Amino acid sequence: MPAPIIFVLCALLMAGNRGQGASPPPSLGTPAGISQQSPSPAPPPHSASNTETAAPAPKPKKRRRKHKHVTPPTDAPEKVVINNGSTTEPRVQLSPSLSTEQQSQKRQITEQLLSTTDENLKKISERQLSATQQDTVSQIHQYVEQSKAAAAAGDLERSHTLAFKAHLLSDELLKHH
Repeated sequence: MPAPIIFVLCALLMAGNRGQGASPPPSLGTPAGISQQSPSPAPPPHSASNTETAAPAPKPKKRRRKHKHVTPPTDAPEKVVINNGSTTEPRVQLSPSLSTEQQSQKRQITEQLLSTTDENLKKISERQLSATQQDTVSQIHQYVEQSKAAAAAGDLERSHTLAFKAHLLSDELLKHH
């Protein structure tokens, strides 16, 4: 066989059998460029024996997506953070405004409630009380003090409500003792 044909056959054998192991050589009756082999399945994973003859297949490069930096629209209002609450705003009283006559009437009723509560406490103090009744008496005293403080601050609604609570408790304590 002439040297060029042997060279071509060897080249074809090397190219067609790369990573497949040994296979029979093509018959001499076929043309040099055509092989009688059927198409072979995918090559097995690389092993130590075929790393010398076959170069590893290039891995496809992974593309990384770049995240776009989103900037907030400039026409949006800017956030304002107030630490420890807002101390510059004035305190607003939400109770309905009362006329001068209504205010004086509310003060008078509150004073009556407080004086009645004080009379009830004097009657109760002459008796022996249980621990829960003593706790109730202390709660009544707290309501009376808070009512007086609210009246001094000009909060008539709160003063009246606290005096009313103190009066209710003192009445209940007086009746059930």
